[in-house]
Amino acid sequence: MRVDIVKFDSKNFIPIPDDILQQLDYPQKFELSFEMGKIILNPSIRKGWDKAFKNMARNKDDKLLIDDSIDLDLENV
Repeated sequence: MRVDIVKFDSKNFIPIPDDILQQLDYPQKFELSFEMGKIILNPSIRKGWDKAFKNMARNKDDKLLIDDSIDLDLENV
């Protein structure tokens, strides 16, 4: 399949047809790499995390591991 690069606001975009995204379950993020002269797009390795986080919340397994009251602001150090 051939696609044209679309230029907008000093950036370049490559449109991905819906039928291809549908086969990938419409990922919102991709890992982008360049290997041996080719641009490689892979769905983000975090696929399914949204469902996992919802399950964690439902099971009340989403408690903070680090106390939220700890001041992590390093600008004043």
